[in-house]
Amino acid sequence: MRSITITYLITICFACMAFQSSAQADEAARKVIADWISSQKDIKALEVEFVQDRKLRGLKKPLRSTGKFWLSKPDMMRWQVGDPIKTLAIYKGDLATVIKPEKNEYRQRKSGTSEESSEAERNFLQSGLPESLEAFEKFAKIGDTRKVKFNEALTGVDLTLLDKKAASAIDSLTLFIDEKNQLLAGYEIKFRDRSEVLTRFSKINRNPTLSDALFTPETSNLKQVPWETK
Repeated sequence: MRSITITYLITICFACMAFQSSAQADEAARKVIADWISSQKDIKALEVEFVQDRKLRGLKKPLRSTGKFWLSKPDMMRWQVGDPIKTLAIYKGDLATVIKPEKNEYRQRKSGTSEESSEAERNFLQSGLPESLEAFEKFAKIGDTRKVKFNEALTGVDLTLLDKKAASAIDSLTLFIDEKNQLLAGYEIKFRDRSEVLTRFSKINRNPTLSDALFTPETSNLKQVPWETK
């Protein structure tokens, strides 16, 4: 199960899972998503800093780490967690690279070319942000809206992942949207193994100038391992 979660930690900004809702609530949530998507059309690049809390079985306190996320449309993304970096994921075109510096190893695959990687996933990875509500709903079913406990100014939106493999690993997810500024402010994931991840974006920079080097993984001194390796 863990082998797929890094993909969805990156793409979780675009899809979350929850319970069925009424038609009225569904339309309210669809409007939140539609407005957010519409406001992203002029964004060509993003730089985001975040704080991430992981709750694991057997631990009384969550494990906190910091990270950064970069996006350069149409087809480049970089996501790293930890200082020093514990996990680094880079998507460039249809190639996904996940690096574990502490283990001196990396995994690599082409998105959208295997049974575990749907065409919808590939489209979202390459576009970085959905181009329309219709495109979004090919990736996820929009559910209900909810209050956000840690920040009442945000709107929580629950979605159902349409990719069966992803849904088999994830119990529930919530997307946090700042409707006033039309920004994604974070997300929460609850896995079926009872672990949880709460990610809150602390700084968002729209349309920064980004170097191509950010999206060029350095793997020459690392050992390549199979994608399914945990």
